[in-house]
Amino acid sequence: MKYKIEQNDDVTILHLTGRLLSRDRSEFDHIIAELNKTSNKTINIELKKLSYLDSIGLGLLVTIRDEAAESGKITKLSNPGGDVAELLKLACFDRLFEISN
Repeated sequence: MKYKIEQNDDVTILHLTGRLLSRDRSEFDHIIAELNKTSNKTINIELKKLSYLDSIGLGLLVTIRDEAAESGKITKLSNPGGDVAELLKLACFDRLFEISN
């Protein structure tokens, strides 16, 4: 998995690319620390270029949401496609996140 964090007006955007797997856990600790430093109240996780995620990857998305909520931030998911969109649907992530296309 590769990632990029950018600030856009009042939104922090986390772009995820490739495959989000259990081996990415240590890198996610760094991502969460970076996201916690931002003052924006909304975090948008861009999934357009994410081709796959496993169950640990799902858990990492929830961890971002939970950490952000502790700081009063809202986390949204954007543009999931293919297998990623199907897995988010099966896992009922629409109950945990606002998901937009």
